[in-house]
Parts: sequence; structure tokens; C-alpha cells
Amino acid sequence: MHQLMTIFRCGLLEKMTTKSKVPFLIIQNMMLKRMISYLRVKDILILLVSIFPFIKSYPLQIAETKSLALKGNIDAQIQLGVFYNKGVEKDYLEAYYWMNMAAKQGHPLACRYLGRAHLWGQGASESIDLAIEWFLQAANKGDNLAMFEIGKCEMIRNKPIQAAAWYKLSQQHGHDKALDSFQSISLNLNDSDTQVCKKLIEKLKSNIIPKSESLSTQRQKKTKPIRRLVLKSGEEYFGHVINGVPNGFGIKKSKQGTNYQGEFKDGLEHGYGISFGIKGQITYRGNWTEGKPVLTRKKIKRDQSNF
Repeated sequence: MHQLMTIFRCGLLEKMTTKSKVPFLIIQNMMLKRMISYLRVKDILILLVSIFPFIKSYPLQIAETKSLALKGNIDAQIQLGVFYNKGVEKDYLEAYYWMNMAAKQGHPLACRYLGRAHLWGQGASESIDLAIEWFLQAANKGDNLAMFEIGKCEMIRNKPIQAAAWYKLSQQHGHDKALDSFQSISLNLNDSDTQVCKKLIEKLKSNIIPKSESLSTQRQKKTKPIRRLVLKSGEEYFGHVINGVPNGFGIKKSKQGTNYQGEFKDGLEHGYGISFGIKGQITYRGNWTEGKPVLTRKKIKRDQSNF
């Protein structure tokens, strides 16, 4: 608006100066202002045009990443997990789904993520036992942050000796902040407890694989076959297939234009998934059982969805 007002005022003033025979220098100054204002508007338009293709290609990039993730690409699985955990489309359930894929292939970061998800109940059941189980998988691969997380879990379970052992291991593997936690516990341990802690540290240390070695020996596991199918209902499907029917993660699109993205079991929507209406709007996001959504808050109009 400021630029438009500048252009308007300059134009009006130009006419006034012509009639009043004001020195030509003033007219030149006004024309210069008009030119600067024009360039500013032009620059804004160029910026918008340059951004538009990125916005337009955004869904395509996500689709390509998911295609790679479905084929077992760990990097793609991690990227999707981070995207849905911290991105604009925050969704802890979907973040857990993709991180779980990477964790099953032994990626320490993904294992640590699942541990935190279970510790705080973000996209998963809240369980300190499951949290420790996943943290332990990451810790045994040399992840010092996972070691630190186990220390916190042991403190929650009121086991200071075990907590101190994990804090010390975390510090020894490069997490300097863990030293303060270890020392704060050590001050309250007697000589007998200190000896138990030292022995525990040595025992736990024997199970830890160096982080660099654990990543270098990491292998891509075989995943379910990826196929395109035309279902008996006439709907199109792309995703994991077992015995000729959808099983695992996939995308189903109806003739009407609605679609579903999520988990399948024996050909039916089962597990976590998202339903989209004919205009691309999300009509349901959550858990499904045998082809039907588990509705907890509100009913969905059938003409707006694919169920």
C-alpha cells in the first residue's frame, strides 16, 4: 500500500509541477521515486513467482520420500519421522510409524526417538519399560544420548546406582553434560554402592558396540513387496502387498477422488491412517480397525470421505 500511495502521489505531483512550472529537478526526483517503487513491487512479484514452484512441488517431494521409505531406505524413513515430529504437519502417530521402520533396521537415532515417544506418550503408549527397551537398543550401538535417557528413566524408577552407571557411560562416550548428573548421584552413594556402580559400568560397557561400527554394519532389511493394484471395488492401491492384497503401509484412491493413506491388514484399513475427502481435506486422522475408523469425538459424513 505504501508503494502504491507513493506512485499515486508522485503522479499527482508531476501534473501539479508541470502546471505550476516548478523546476525540472523536482520532476526528475518524483520520476525516480516512481521507478524505485516500481522496482520494489517487481521484486516482490519475482519473489512470489520463485516461491510458488516450491509450494506446488511440496506434496510431490513428500510422496517421493515415502516411496523410498516404503522400499526400506533408512534416510527417507528418518526424514519423514523428523518431518512429522517437528514440521508444519506435526503428527506424532505418523512420526512414530516411520521412525519405527528405521528402528527395526537398527538405526540408533530412530531407536532413541521411539524410547522418548514411549517415555512421554507421544504417538505411542506411555510406558517406561518400552522406553528403556528402545533406549537400550540405541545405547548398545554407542548412542550417548540414549545412555543419558536410560539414566533419567532409572532415576524415575528410583534406582540411583543404575542411573549413575548410565550417566557415567554417557559421559565416557562423549556427552559431557552427563557428568554433572553422575556426580550429583555419586555424592549420596556409600563405598559399597560405589563399588557396585563401577562393576555395573564395566558390565554394561561390554555390550556396547562403537557407534561408527554399528552404523557401518547396518543393513537394509527386506521389506514387503511394493505394488500397484486395482482392487475389486475399483479403487487404486499403491503400497505393501502380501499374497496379492494390501498389507502394511499404502495409499488407496477411489473413483470419486477420496483417498486413504496408512496401514492395511488383509486388504482393509487397519492401524494408523488418514482419510482425505474429494477436495483434499482431512476427514479423519487416527486409528482404524478392519476398514473402519475408530471414531472418538465426532462422526464423519460419508459423502466427504472414503468409508
